Amino acid sequence: MLGETQDLKTSKRLIGRYKSEEELRDIFEADKLRKPARRKLLVFKVTDIGDPEAWFLVSFDIKEVIGKKTGVPRKATKEYTIIKDHAFFSCLCGRIDNSTYICPDPSLADFVRKYTEYVEVYPVAPYDSKTLNALKDSIRLSIAYIKAKLIVQSSKLRHGRARAKAREMLETLDHTLKRVKDKVAKLVDLTPLIEAKDRLENSLKVYEEKTIK
Repeated sequence: MLGETQDLKTSKRLIGRYKSEEELRDIFEADKLRKPARRKLLVFKVTDIGDPEAWFLVSFDIKEVIGKKTGVPRKATKEYTIIKDHAFFSCLCGRIDNSTYICPDPSLADFVRKYTEYVEVYPVAPYDSKTLNALKDSIRLSIAYIKAKLIVQSSKLRHGRARAKAREMLETLDHTLKRVKDKVAKLVDLTPLIEAKDRLENSLKVYEEKTIK
């Protein structure tokens, strides 16, 4: 279970006990659902990790980052942004919040472990239509984000570094789609993403042909 919990006061109202300090704050594990949970939160049923239809909740917490130059603790804003871009481009995950993603495979967890040891992964299926719709919406928002990034990159192709970056983005998306396209396509239409990718590929080809001449 996960979602907005501010007005629910304590974890005890959701799972019948208080969470320990070692448990991640965004995920609530429970054998039975209480009414506040069903009403307020997104609820997933944990499935077998070998289930080919399973999605994966990846939740984490970056407790502290020490600046390399200053040696002073700082906010992990940069790390969360890097993880978000990887979750979208390399995994096609949906974003629940800054530290929780719903993904078609568990590979995001390995990437996140570069930045923190506080990572949990759950193979899941949506428990109800509310949660299923939220999953679909999160993937659509991820696609919109990737599409916007591709469009911006298309406008910069006159610069050599931008063309190199575009090739990197396209290669990453190729690998991602080969790996998870079929599963994601069962929930949302991938046509807008594929069309945006094709447009960037075609624009890049035109610029590269110009530079060769």
